[in-house]
Amino acid sequence: MKTKVPTLIASICAWIPGPLIAATQLVYTDNFNDAIDTGNSDGTGQATLVDLDTVFAPETSFTPNGIATDGTSLYWADNSQDAIYRSALNGTGATRIVDIVTDIGAGTYTPAGVTTDGISLFWTDPFADGIYRSGLDGSSPTLLIDLDAVLGAAQYNPNGITTDGTSLFWTDDSQDAIYSSGINGSSPSVLVDLNATIGASTYFPQGITTDGTSLFWTDVSEDGIFRSALNGASPTELIDLNTALGAGAYTPMGITTDGTSLFWADSGLNALYQSGLNGSSPQKAFDDPSATADAVWVVAIPEPSAVALLGIGLFGAAGVRRRR
Repeated sequence: MKTKVPTLIASICAWIPGPLIAATQLVYTDNFNDAIDTGNSDGTGQATLVDLDTVFAPETSFTPNGIATDGTSLYWADNSQDAIYRSALNGTGATRIVDIVTDIGAGTYTPAGVTTDGISLFWTDPFADGIYRSGLDGSSPTLLIDLDAVLGAAQYNPNGITTDGTSLFWTDDSQDAIYSSGINGSSPSVLVDLNATIGASTYFPQGITTDGTSLFWTDVSEDGIFRSALNGASPTELIDLNTALGAGAYTPMGITTDGTSLFWADSGLNALYQSGLNGSSPQKAFDDPSATADAVWVVAIPEPSAVALLGIGLFGAAGVRRRR
């Protein structure tokens, strides 16, 4: 029997430049059952895409975290394996593409949030206090931003990460802040100081996503969904879950968007939720069918016609589960 441990969730994002065609298929990580699962936002089509224990047997120690897509493949981080994985959208061909210890160097890693600009993969590591990058095939993995070296020694905890194709954005629950940098890691800085701009509180920002105009992130301490402009202006709580959905044991983790709606995973309630981009009509999309599931990170899959129309999709997702 596996023992669930406290969760620190980062971000999940999905972004496509230009006009969007709604994507209703959701893919999420379940790090209790060591699986990549799927379901549609109307509650249909629930299934396991990748049973990690079966596919990678005899290895059985998995903790899948952040998940992302470029419209062709799925990518996810696993902090028990210190690795980045890839599969087709239907879950076939699952393989490890980055073995962080082997490919980057010995150390203690906790790969968390994942995103892509369609050219490279980017992931956060709250243990190593860094932002990392590799090719979509896992080639040339490297430390892109050493947060202690660039921003000054401190207790960083980068979690969720997303991109609009020009900049990177990530949450940090130790610093109670949203950060940004150039897509090449240049000029990292605090974009939103939550205590200074929204008001003093005990924040724990986790998943993050963008629709190309706004940033959206979850907060497990505030039980809320938050929003700001891409430049960090006008940060505000978009949805107070206890007010909008009724008092409950909410743990909003990963978050994604299809350009029309927001979708987020709730690890405490083992369910997927949705709302309008303006926070309207928040509601449960579906419960995970497994009583022991731990649905924590989610990414929206675009319709094939949307990918063909746009030529490229930029999606990401992220989060971190502490080791068992």
